[in-house]
Amino acid sequence: MNTVGYFYIRNLFFVQALRLYPELTGRPFWIERNGRVLAHSPCLRQEGFRPGLPARRARRIAPQAERLAYRTEDYREIHALFCHIATRFTPLVEPLHPGEIFLGLRGPDVDAARALAAEARDLGFEAAVAIAGSRLTARLLGRLSGPGCSVLPPQE
Repeated sequence: MNTVGYFYIRNLFFVQALRLYPELTGRPFWIERNGRVLAHSPCLRQEGFRPGLPARRARRIAPQAERLAYRTEDYREIHALFCHIATRFTPLVEPLHPGEIFLGLRGPDVDAARALAAEARDLGFEAAVAIAGSRLTARLLGRLSGPGCSVLPPQE
């Protein structure tokens, strides 16, 4: 029985921004993409920040926070690394967006999913790996579940 895996690196943009701009460590910042907040420092959550918040509102809420413009090239290399890591667990790897990868799995391979999440954790990222019967279900499960591995058998 084949299942779909969804590998989601939850804090990809935040961690990679800190790697590229270490001077931002401990300071509030947010990343803007297409006029919206893509990611932000955890300290801004208490001020009402969330992904998707309009940039105009973000500037009003936290004028002291530094704004970074989203640049595709900043995340391309780390996303390619995660795709490469995923190929060690399954030959069927389909990149979706930076930080989101679909995996073709033979059955609900929970051990591989846990190992994949552990690889991301070892690199300093928080990842969720969801296994389900369809791409949509796997993606929803991966986005809604916490870090680690989640399985929804195809018959459910």
